[in-house]
Amino acid sequence: MRVGGGRFISKIGAEGVYAVGVLPSNDWPNGLGLALKVEDGDDHRARPPAVIDALRQLGVLHANDLEALSSYSPTIIKNRRGDIVGESRAAFELDINPQS
Repeated sequence: MRVGGGRFISKIGAEGVYAVGVLPSNDWPNGLGLALKVEDGDDHRARPPAVIDALRQLGVLHANDLEALSSYSPTIIKNRRGDIVGESRAAFELDINPQS
């Protein structure tokens, strides 16, 4: 939210639900709503990369914003000993049509 500088608002819900409202701008004159549901409910692992990449693809986040958010995406996954065993990163492409 801080990095967004007032370009969007968000609300976290239970069991991996998250919503983002992009406020009206040149690219999105009527604003834009984005909703995310993490199926397994573990939003700490999947939510940051998914939301950051969706907002990047929508043109809401720019290069300097992404640099400031780099510690959140990808999400590093550690085992119980603290060893890095993987990462969670976004792997999708939005079908964007800002005219509709």
